Amino acid sequence: MTDFIEVIKNLISVVAYAHRKGIILRDINPANVLVDIRTLKVYFIDCADSIFVDSHSCEKIKTPWYTIPETKYNTYAEDWIKVAWMILDGLGGVNRNLCLANYTQVRETFSKVIKYQGFSSKWIAIIEKLYTEKNESTKVIQFLDDPQLKKVKNMINPNKMLNQLHLIEDELNSYLLESLSQRDRTLLEKFSKEPSKIVSKFIKNELQSFICQDNMLYLKSGSVYSPYVNGGAAGRLYILVILATKFKLTELFPQLEKFLSKFSGRYVKNATISSGAAGLGMLMLYAYAITGNKEYLQYAYKWNELIEVLSFSLSGKKVWANYQFESKLDESFNNGNAGIRYFQRLLMGENHEFKKGDKC
Repeated sequence: MTDFIEVIKNLISVVAYAHRKGIILRDINPANVLVDIRTLKVYFIDCADSIFVDSHSCEKIKTPWYTIPETKYNTYAEDWIKVAWMILDGLGGVNRNLCLANYTQVRETFSKVIKYQGFSSKWIAIIEKLYTEKNESTKVIQFLDDPQLKKVKNMINPNKMLNQLHLIEDELNSYLLESLSQRDRTLLEKFSKEPSKIVSKFIKNELQSFICQDNMLYLKSGSVYSPYVNGGAAGRLYILVILATKFKLTELFPQLEKFLSKFSGRYVKNATISSGAAGLGMLMLYAYAITGNKEYLQYAYKWNELIEVLSFSLSGKKVWANYQFESKLDESFNNGNAGIRYFQRLLMGENHEFKKGDKC
């Protein structure tokens, strides 16, 4: 957190310097900011859309999930709002997941996220200052000197009284299998036909490829490390459990269960089945269904807490961010709201109310 604050200070200094030279940087977003990890100095690397103040630019920089009010374009305020979005992105990735939400909803969700993660509520005042003022860099840097900002509280939630859930393993399988990446589906199909000895060797090799950090399991997927069902650690571990069960490789179960416990609930930026908290919660329900261990059920409830944190209201209806950041609601199962609602109904013991293909 100390480093993060220093990076934000340096970013503010870069923007303030540009403004003193009469330049509006405009396209401020994570892809255009480089940080030297040794010195924490910040460099802005894309001035293609920058303009001099009082220029009459017809273009408006609409970087996805970094939009601002129309009246702020081509002003210094445009840059400060995008610095605010950078802070939101750094502390929780909130704005980039809320393309359908207005600023008030983004701010409210951000408030829930920082409370969930144990960050100081004083970050909200900084966001407000950057959003509402034309040029308050000096005051914001003073805000950033508050020692309370560096403190992160460990949130301890009391154990929830758990009810016995009657889950249907085949039903869980049908949804999880549908959410897998094509690579994981191919691997499952291929090794389902191999001899037990080859399958055992495959599983052992795959277990070496997982990365565990802060009690969360990741798998390298392209250039990122993903915990998710689609292309990430949850999806790969899921097919390993299926194969170990199918071939009765009981000697591998302790290691598989150890890795399943690494999805005990940690912040992720999306609520969906394929690439978010609902998918990780579904994996925990599957683990509970095949083992009867209520610890996995506890983990599923933990993921549901985060799903609630990431929700907001749209036309009086509780919704979650689109996975593809589109301007209309995604009601699909894997990447939209339908799968999230289905997971919640399973968790609350209401799975009889939703059948595959139903609309929410």
